Amino acid sequence: RFANLPRIRGIQSQIYQLFSNLISNSIKFCDRPPEIRVDFRDLEPEDQIHNPNLHPDMKYVELLFTDNGIGFEKKYAEQIFIIFQRLHSPEVYSGTGIGLTMCTKIVENHYGSISAESQPGVGSTFRIILPRFA
Repeated sequence: RFANLPRIRGIQSQIYQLFSNLISNSIKFCDRPPEIRVDFRDLEPEDQIHNPNLHPDMKYVELLFTDNGIGFEKKYAEQIFIIFQRLHSPEVYSGTGIGLTMCTKIVENHYGSISAESQPGVGSTFRIILPRFA
């Protein structure tokens, strides 16, 4: 399910790659029929203050990619963004270990931020903040 998403300021091919990586991970790391939801909200100026990576003169949108996948322990929430850091062997789940690192680089290239929250067996939510097209 996708909300009526806002227009964001960015390089189209990179934003496509970002969305593609997040959605394909939601499908790959799921042991039941996948349910993927993408929601958003505009960030208020006071929300932007708490994130030093954001440019103070730009408007931002927060995108939430939520799934019902296998999830992961909270202690791995930062590790998953490090290149070649995998939580599962390639025999169990295919992949190279670079997808979320690419997502991080794309988001940083757009002066945004990315983070993840999850619970094993429940699913994950990836929180992406990107400039909004005004």
